[in-house]
Amino acid sequence: MSRYRPGVSEQQRGPVRQARVRRAPRYGVFLATGALIGLVTALVSGLTGPGDPGVGRAKLVGYLAIGFVLLGATLGGLVAVSIERWGRRGR
Repeated sequence: MSRYRPGVSEQQRGPVRQARVRRAPRYGVFLATGALIGLVTALVSGLTGPGDPGVGRAKLVGYLAIGFVLLGATLGGLVAVSIERWGRRGR
């Protein structure tokens, strides 16, 4: 970005500030995305698979959701960490 803008005086521009670009991934977004993918996977597998009539589908989906949400969030966090390490290697 150029510091010179035609038609704008020095006083109108104000002080020049330097900014640093954040090159690290946002971990919360990766964790939430992984958890959401895990939840969708649990819903699909719990509602389409064979169910036990004694237990019920709601419990099955609940148990699968707990496991798959944790697994998805963990995998999302690992992806974020690997992206950060890959990005640092290039500097």
